[in-house]
Amino acid sequence: MSIFLISMAATWCSFVIAAGVVDALTGPVLGYYPLPNPYWIVGMLLLAPGMCLMSILANVLISSKVNDVRVSQQIGGVLVMPVLLFFIFSFTGFLSSGLVPIILFSLGVFAADGGILWLSLRVFKREEILVSWK
Repeated sequence: MSIFLISMAATWCSFVIAAGVVDALTGPVLGYYPLPNPYWIVGMLLLAPGMCLMSILANVLISSKVNDVRVSQQIGGVLVMPVLLFFIFSFTGFLSSGLVPIILFSLGVFAADGGILWLSLRVFKREEILVSWK
């Protein structure tokens, strides 16, 4: 829980700062402030916590199966791909960038979180990890 809270605080603070910079730079040119809009608010309230939780749970699962910290970190870095693909598909027009797709994607992420949690609870063995890690 401590990792989740720190990660979410950093994510939300970064978003507030980024939205402020975007608004300061684009507001005078556009005549309105583009951020935050409903799409990004839903993303920050649903998708960001779901992906943060997925990252933490998947790293627990990965670290319980490998015996080297570096391998665990490298494999964990791949976990951001689903979110990157979602936003790339949204920006290129393959997906509609409305509220419904991001809500459905967020629900899918939370379903995957449940599956990863279930799997992590079944394979995580603290004593074996402490003995076998380098």
